[in-house]
Amino acid sequence: MLILQLQNCYSYLMLKKLRKIFISSAILFSPVLFFSCTKPGDSSVQQAVTAYGAGKYDQALELFNEALEKQTRYSDELIFAFISNIYSAKEDFENAAIWMEKSLEKKPDYRNYVTLGMDWQTLKNYQKAEEAYKNAIKMNEQKGEGWASLGMLYLEEGNSLEKSIESLKKGAEFAPKIAVIHAYLGVAYLKNGQNDLAEQEFALAKELKCENIEQIKEKFLK
Repeated sequence: MLILQLQNCYSYLMLKKLRKIFISSAILFSPVLFFSCTKPGDSSVQQAVTAYGAGKYDQALELFNEALEKQTRYSDELIFAFISNIYSAKEDFENAAIWMEKSLEKKPDYRNYVTLGMDWQTLKNYQKAEEAYKNAIKMNEQKGEGWASLGMLYLEEGNSLEKSIESLKKGAEFAPKIAVIHAYLGVAYLKNGQNDLAEQEFALAKELKCENIEQIKEKFLK
């Protein structure tokens, strides 16, 4: 997924599309492939990845469930995360969150916590989204994605501009080249009456090739 590591400016729906890139890479380039022998369930996993890439989501789910009933070189947490990704592609975000939680129960993972937060946020379950983002931050306080996602959540909730600004500033500190963070921080400043700081952030976002600053403004400044 590499949730916010592109330098373009995009919405949460666009971010979700990046899950496909991350999770497919996680399966195809897993170190386990190079250090263990083939097991019966491996072919089901590989076929599931192919089906997923072709947009055959139901078939991919069936194949992953087959793999879970067999021995495979792939870990349960990786397969659970992939199943979550499929449900997200199907816009079934509740099941996406459920399966990502299963993955995280097996093995905590920074990016998966951020992804879980995105799913809960899409479902307007802000409490669970906040918890997931904070769990990501606990795992690594010096990555920008968790901080930025938390700041965007607070901005969407509309309850605390101060917390939104604080979190987005942290995101910008640790990921200064990600345009979307500056765009959202600019909106937060603007809503807080800090117009000069807002313009500075919008200028940075534009410099980093953010193409939909006006759309982001319209979303929050109606």
